Amino acid sequence: MIFAYLCRIASLASLVILILKVHNHVWTVLSIIAGLFFTIIMFWLGVVPEHRGRGWDARFVIALITVVGIGAFWFLA
Repeated sequence: MIFAYLCRIASLASLVILILKVHNHVWTVLSIIAGLFFTIIMFWLGVVPEHRGRGWDARFVIALITVVGIGAFWFLA
């Protein structure tokens, strides 16, 4: 249950970061799409364990790949 709340908080945090980035810096369509995609994926991960199925596993892998990709892009660029 704690994991569900952490995912929901992470989705709100990524949405706030997206809004602040767009507000304070030059925005691109790609950054908005990536931010919204990550926000939606993290919010979808925030379900209770009883409702997790095969689709949840796929979303978890997609979210993990997205986090690693964004982290690699920021640290290597």
